[in-house]
Amino acid sequence: MLTSLTDGHNYAKVAAENSLLSDVYLVRRSVMKLQRVETTRPAKVAQWVSMVLGAFLAAGIINVGFAQAKAKERLTELKRQQVLRQIALDEQEITCLTNEVYHEAQGETAEVRKLLGQTVLAIIGDPTFKAPKTTCGLAKVPGFFSQMKDAAGAHFADSLWRTIYWEMNDVYNGSRALPRGWGCVRGFRVSDDRLLSLKAKALAQLGFTLNAKGLKYFATDRVPVDTRGDITFYSPRGGCRTPTQTF
Repeated sequence: MLTSLTDGHNYAKVAAENSLLSDVYLVRRSVMKLQRVETTRPAKVAQWVSMVLGAFLAAGIINVGFAQAKAKERLTELKRQQVLRQIALDEQEITCLTNEVYHEAQGETAEVRKLLGQTVLAIIGDPTFKAPKTTCGLAKVPGFFSQMKDAAGAHFADSLWRTIYWEMNDVYNGSRALPRGWGCVRGFRVSDDRLLSLKAKALAQLGFTLNAKGLKYFATDRVPVDTRGDITFYSPRGGCRTPTQTF
């Protein structure tokens, strides 16, 4: 009887302990499940946020790259347009220079014509010169060139004009150095010997080279430097501040 009671007591004790262990196990399992839920949810949220941010970042990178490509393309186009405008301006300048030399020295040799073209460029390139700084602008100055009505018009049908055009193209795009001693040459006119040999009607077409004001200007403000062909080249009396390069 005692043994049975003892065994029953032990059985009850073991059962109680097993029940307690079972409850502890269940509690621990619940706690662990809650911990997994609590730890997994932020991780999943963080992962989701990271994915979203990554997507936005990738889209941003794509957009930035696209914007940079468009900006580079725009800059290239602007540079191209600038080059085209400069080419057009240079072409206009060469045409005006051709017309100026054609009107003033078409009967001269290629050497004299080139010297005349270089002198025109030296005039407009002198910072102290107050007149226009372009060959086309200079052609509009009253009395500077003889009877020029259309300085910017091209006349490729004229073979001599074409020849002078290519000469002036070389002058404009090549070396603009003047002969030694010509550093301050800033003017020119038909030489006096040539003037005396022309008829009155022809003289009247030479503009400033014949009127009293023009002759006085060359007599008082200019000093003859050299005569090439029928063109006499002048420098300012007293020299100049910025001489042109010479060879």
